[in-house]
Amino acid sequence: SFDWADTDPRVTADASRLDGVTQSAYWTLFRSDGQATLSNDAAAGKALKVDITNPGSVNYAVQVRQDGLNLETGGKYEVSFDAWAQVARPMMLKVGGGQDRGYAAYSGEQTIQLGTTKERKTVTFDMKATTDAATRLEFNLGNAGTGPVWIDNVVVKRIGNAAGARPPAADGNLLYNAAFTQDSPTHPGIAGVPGTAYWSTWSNVPDRLSTTVSGGTVTLNVKDVDPANNWHIQLNQTDVPLTAGKSYTLTFKGRATDAREVAVVIGENGGSYARYLDKTAALSATEQPFTYTFTAAATNPAAQLQILGAVGAAGSSYGLSFRDFRLVQNP
Repeated sequence: SFDWADTDPRVTADASRLDGVTQSAYWTLFRSDGQATLSNDAAAGKALKVDITNPGSVNYAVQVRQDGLNLETGGKYEVSFDAWAQVARPMMLKVGGGQDRGYAAYSGEQTIQLGTTKERKTVTFDMKATTDAATRLEFNLGNAGTGPVWIDNVVVKRIGNAAGARPPAADGNLLYNAAFTQDSPTHPGIAGVPGTAYWSTWSNVPDRLSTTVSGGTVTLNVKDVDPANNWHIQLNQTDVPLTAGKSYTLTFKGRATDAREVAVVIGENGGSYARYLDKTAALSATEQPFTYTFTAAATNPAAQLQILGAVGAAGSSYGLSFRDFRLVQNP
């Protein structure tokens, strides 16, 4: 609630603070290309006032956050807070990991619409990733206009247990939307690419990756690749349920515009990123089938499948195409 004085016994000497803002222990401001002036607004019950003077080009250009929250895998969590703005506008709320977790969004990236009067906002989500004692709560206020936004009375709490692991698809496949034909408002898929519900892509430089789907085949179009780590290009599906000691078989078909050896991984989505399956697929210009069998080393209701494709000479451009993904538990 931005009302703990520095003399409060709950405030430790190493607590972060917002520059120039009294009673802001444990809060942090991050800016990329945005600018804002912060203060405690006495007229608004000491709420944090973030007066955005330059919104920047991305939603995290002005980011108010608190680090060090302990979220446990399998928990259901609720975030609630009071917020309003001088002019109605959106903001993006995220509860997720830091750099060592790939900035994973445990809550998803939640767009919150702010009005001009004080209103209580609430978001709930299941923590399906590995327990993270360094979770971050982020209020991302960039790229949505200038002017003041107020935030107060922030609460993050566990309210129960997460829903159980998702069941297999109707055909027994543990991977959803394997034919790249579905859209879902709750699992929106790859931004701007219809038919990719439940799938995601990632590049360490976003402009170097574009994705298309045609005839049930997904293609990752890579340009000017940075192969320092093969995970700089990713095709992912999360929330894949696995049971310790059980045997699984993964199959798919793949090709590339020229010979490329990509990594095929099924493992943790966070934590130590332990890998239960860690193999490679030697792709060529001719489509080939690939089959992998492995035993899950741990029970994980939210493992992830990854194709890691930042490979070859630095700066090269190429395409990686895949279809007919299938993951099943063996009898």
